[in-house]
Amino acid sequence: MAGDKDGEEKEEFESKFSFEVRRRAKILATTRDPTNMNAWLERLKIEDEFYKRQVESGDKNYLQSTHNEIKLDILKHAIQKCPREVRLRLLKIEMLAENGTHADVIKEYKALIHTFPANVSAWTEYLDYVQFNKGAYSEARMNQVFKECFERVQPIVDRLRRGEHRFGEEKLNVDELHKFLLDTFVRKLRWLCETGKGHLATASLQATIEFNLNEPIWDKSQKVNQQMKIEDFKEYWMKKFPRIGDHGAIGWRKWYNLKSEAKIVVTSEDLESYENGQEEEELNKMKKWINKSEEPDEVCLIELERLLDRINLRSRRNEREETGDNEDDFFVKPVPFEGLHVFSVSSNRTFEDVIYCLKAFGASLPQENHDLSSTFEALKLLHLDSAFYRNSAGLKLVRQICLFLAENEADTKRLMTIRYIYAINELRLQLWSSKSGFDPEKSLRIFKKTIAQMQSEMAEFKKKSDKLANLCAIAEMLVVFRALREYFCKSDLDDDLRRFAAAGFANFIFSKKDPLFGMQLKLAALLEFIKLQTSAQDIRNHLAAYVLGKKPEEIALLDYPRALVAWEEMKQGFMMDNAKQIDFIESPLALVVALQNIFVYYQDDKEDKRPLLSVKKNEEAEGEDQHQRHLQSGDPGNWPEEKINENMELVEIMKTEADRKLITETYLMLLETYSESNGSFKKKLVDELSRYLKANPTSPRLLSAYIDLVLHSGGAKALSLKMKLQQLKQLSRQEKELHERNVDLTYALANIYLERRKLERLRKAGVSQSTLDRRQYEVIREEARRVRDAVIWRLALQEAPENKREEAYILASSQIIWCRDLHLDYVALTANINTMTKTWSLMTEAGVPYYTDTDVIEIYKQMKM
Repeated sequence: MAGDKDGEEKEEFESKFSFEVRRRAKILATTRDPTNMNAWLERLKIEDEFYKRQVESGDKNYLQSTHNEIKLDILKHAIQKCPREVRLRLLKIEMLAENGTHADVIKEYKALIHTFPANVSAWTEYLDYVQFNKGAYSEARMNQVFKECFERVQPIVDRLRRGEHRFGEEKLNVDELHKFLLDTFVRKLRWLCETGKGHLATASLQATIEFNLNEPIWDKSQKVNQQMKIEDFKEYWMKKFPRIGDHGAIGWRKWYNLKSEAKIVVTSEDLESYENGQEEEELNKMKKWINKSEEPDEVCLIELERLLDRINLRSRRNEREETGDNEDDFFVKPVPFEGLHVFSVSSNRTFEDVIYCLKAFGASLPQENHDLSSTFEALKLLHLDSAFYRNSAGLKLVRQICLFLAENEADTKRLMTIRYIYAINELRLQLWSSKSGFDPEKSLRIFKKTIAQMQSEMAEFKKKSDKLANLCAIAEMLVVFRALREYFCKSDLDDDLRRFAAAGFANFIFSKKDPLFGMQLKLAALLEFIKLQTSAQDIRNHLAAYVLGKKPEEIALLDYPRALVAWEEMKQGFMMDNAKQIDFIESPLALVVALQNIFVYYQDDKEDKRPLLSVKKNEEAEGEDQHQRHLQSGDPGNWPEEKINENMELVEIMKTEADRKLITETYLMLLETYSESNGSFKKKLVDELSRYLKANPTSPRLLSAYIDLVLHSGGAKALSLKMKLQQLKQLSRQEKELHERNVDLTYALANIYLERRKLERLRKAGVSQSTLDRRQYEVIREEARRVRDAVIWRLALQEAPENKREEAYILASSQIIWCRDLHLDYVALTANINTMTKTWSLMTEAGVPYYTDTDVIEIYKQMKM
């Protein structure tokens, strides 16, 4: 025993000695090279390790405050030696935020941006600090920080675009700075919507679109300068005619022409009567529902508040006539010209910048990677969607904007993009209801109806030989196919829906000669259609029919070799010229590689479990072209790797992440068909998923597939899964040019999903539901606290056990006190008058509006209707 004790003491001594040597080496490194920022960061890291060791050893004399003082002293010396390193200054502010006052922290941020006005990290952390700290937040302060940001950074961007540089600006990237301002503008609009000031966001978006995309065509003899344009736009805005996004939109350009020709005869008040009538109709429906409802007054009140949220997202052009009743305060006032924020778009990306702004209202953009605007969609992909309320008014605004832009757009590529966005958001608008969340049965009916409608439209386009309309319809069909795969597993889809899809698809896909523009689009639609199918024979017949110019029912087995040659020739052709004609769709080469892989290797449940196809040169056939191939079954269990490995090597040369992701996901789909019957392929699939997650670290679909597969496989990998996710997260921060917040959000959702899957197993093992509910809430709460996302906080509130609901609300309010939906969710869940009163008080403190109270509900319930 004594020997064991001596051994432990020796081991402990050696550990301390080794650590002290490392610590002294880090200190010495900052002495030898004091201008090396990384040396200072390593020294701070070793001090954290030293503090952890002291705590673990039971040393009560070494306090947290002492540790913080030492680190602050190190940072002061580091900043003196590295005065241009913003990261060190941000670390100092971060430490000050833990112990200092909000006023001191804000003072430090102001000093930092004064010295480094073009530093994106400084501005981002300043905005985050004010927005996500209850003590620092106020509506006025948040508006002021946004104002300071644009006033300080925009002149620098303008100056750099003119080729002018001041001292220290030589290394600045003007495109990165502009993208930061664009993201900040979207962030501001989203914040306005979430605080109940959506009408201000709508007005600024309308003004930005009008001023940048709908400018009048000026007479060249007038020599119109920027100030004259602003004055004319101000006149247009103050005249209050329907703007882009309004019903019956006239727009600045048309208004200017009508004004010039003295043809304006309709008053703006008449033109707003439609919207007012719609609002009255909605309000009357709500009154009738409340009048008959047996729900508590607080629940009825929240439903009325939600309705007013949707109504007040619209930017009103005229004040409603006051009636002296309790509804006068229901409606917001018009936004004056001075209240607008018109974003200064990039001159060479005007259309793209304006379209990007639609994200603030929940729009999904083509080829967009998962980011903050799609938190709801990420929840759905990870099966974490809850039935909490979503405001659909934003998507309705996007619909109106897209309709106006499509009517007035002459550029084919832009028109395609607009129609694509319209189709995406129209589907989302239909698939989600305000109260019940995602309804699979209803959604399948919607898909069938949509496909049938598109099939009918394309038949009409064919009769009229309207090529452009047909291409736009194909783009919309592409959206439908992609959405089907996004929202459903193959097993969820019935044969009836597949027949609908095949009928709609047959109208446009079979063409022997396509211009590259149409070919890229049709290849994309073909791939999405194929991925919906389950029969290997049907899949091969459609793929062979496309390249051979036949109909699927005309394809025979002997056509397969010729189809293989055709696909290979097409691939080789795009290897020489892989130009993309449509930016929001993957390149022709990536599409062809994915389709070729499916043609060769797809298998279904009805076929035997041998590898389906192996492509080899037919050396025995005399007189055959050297490229002629034939099909040959391989030995059972042998993966036909030659062609698929060759194609997978192309991933490395693909220029865009979208192309790499497409080929990867198709490969994984094929691997999965083999893994169902072969354990070695299952292991290969796990390994490949892990590998490709490194290339696509923020893909919810890949993450969920990886988590499911590893848990199902069990073993050591399942036990260390959370650690693996953490490693992937760190890797994505280091190797990918991704916004750190997007990465954090994605992996927060992945951790929540992982925990939910684990709890499902514990439920089957007999663990009590109350224990499982508490654990699920705790995980969501911690992830919400870490990433500070409003949707995840709302999810935490929904999932909180009744005795933890107040805790969830208090914690959420400490970070997102500005979120109106959070407060309304809490009142709806508790249905308590005292809770409502306290919540209304907190909303007032944060500058978040509410429109009514329970007295109004009592009046509605007593009305005779």
